[in-house]
Amino acid sequence: MSRLAATLCRIGDAFCGASPVRWILGTPTLGERMSPEAYVEWEFQNAALSWNYFKPYECLDGKKVLDIGCAHGGKPTYYALHGARHVTAIDNDEARIEAARQFAGRKGAANILFETRDAATLPYPSNHFDLVIYNDSLEHVEEPAASLKAAYRVLREGGTVNIAFPPYGSPWGAHLFAHIRVPWAQFLFPDETLVSLWKTRHDAAGEEGPAYSEDRTLGIHTATTVAELGHLNRMSIQRFEDIVAMTPFRVLFRSLRTIRNLFGFAAHVPLLREHLVTRVVAVLGKG
Repeated sequence: MSRLAATLCRIGDAFCGASPVRWILGTPTLGERMSPEAYVEWEFQNAALSWNYFKPYECLDGKKVLDIGCAHGGKPTYYALHGARHVTAIDNDEARIEAARQFAGRKGAANILFETRDAATLPYPSNHFDLVIYNDSLEHVEEPAASLKAAYRVLREGGTVNIAFPPYGSPWGAHLFAHIRVPWAQFLFPDETLVSLWKTRHDAAGEEGPAYSEDRTLGIHTATTVAELGHLNRMSIQRFEDIVAMTPFRVLFRSLRTIRNLFGFAAHVPLLREHLVTRVVAVLGKG
């Protein structure tokens, strides 16, 4: 690892980690990370804010929901307790699914089912769900095109797929901000530098709690690239649009959000949008 790159990264992180700079840059917050239980509670409490991205397509009332990439269960538990008739929430990590079950139980959510499933091969009947959700998960799906194809099949006519994700080229698209708060770090520093520093800080924080499977923990320690570290598919805006174009979905709503909404013009400039848009929000309709 280059000592110069490591030193510059640490200096940049110290500067970007200062409170005023973090506010200006709009650095994502992750709530309290002292334990998986504390984190999922924070996720649940903030679920309403992320769900508001989809207005005017945010209605949950009476819907049968499939949440893809549910992680520790905070968001799907919110859906279950705020209008959904029933929620099926899936993730490919059994340890996270078990933690999610326990969290939903503590919240008294009886209308929710957690299952360990592959997002590309959904084992549900056709036309089964009213709403499919990828809320900060599409960028982690190994086969996003296959997953959207499967989502189309299990969605009923007139249903929607609600998607929100940060493109990989955006300031925080590398998902390093828990321990490295330099925007666009994935382009400014070598993978070796970023992975080494992130792992060092991750281990020091002691975040390998019971909500991570052995595979996830092993994946963290064996990662050699930023994409491997965050289990990212490097989803870009253009790639997402190309995948959607290959499906029968209709685009009902799309929003390209930027840092504090200061760079709205970037959404119309192909060379800029991949790096200035911080979140892609889309609602896809069937039928």
